[in-house]
Amino acid sequence: MKLTQDFVSTDWRGSHLRFEGSPGPEVSDRSSMEGTSRTMSRLLSKRTIQQVEDLATLVPRGGRAKCFRKILYQTEEYKEKLGKTRIGDRGCNWREEGDPTGNFVCPSLKEAWTVYQKFGRQDWTERGSSGTRKVVPEELRCEKVTAKGERCSKKKKGKECFCTQHFNILKRTLIFT
Repeated sequence: MKLTQDFVSTDWRGSHLRFEGSPGPEVSDRSSMEGTSRTMSRLLSKRTIQQVEDLATLVPRGGRAKCFRKILYQTEEYKEKLGKTRIGDRGCNWREEGDPTGNFVCPSLKEAWTVYQKFGRQDWTERGSSGTRKVVPEELRCEKVTAKGERCSKKKKGKECFCTQHFNILKRTLIFT
């Protein structure tokens, strides 16, 4: 029998006849299975996570994720059960075996991680530079005229006259002609 934090599974060896009335695998120490459930119990209550989320929404956008994290660390429930453990890179300290792609130790930490990620996305869109591009000086701009009739706004590739995109298009057309 193999026990993990997430679930109880058995290594099945034998025929299907075992399930038709024959006894299953013998477990010598049944006390080791007491208290083992399909998922680990919650470390943080839903109420605590909701209260911290509500407090973090009072902060103006741009700093909500950081505020959520700091308030969560200061709650008595978090201090009592997790001590000084912090989220870590990609939540690795809240996941099994420290693997950033693994399962969370308990469902409440996954919920807290989801809220933290939600605030992080909101903060990024508020202060991020999505959709904006730095202005390139005229002498460094690509010389290709676009379909709109305007000069391409991208930077030249090295000592060439075109940006990478237009240089590759030109290169492909020269190869095939």
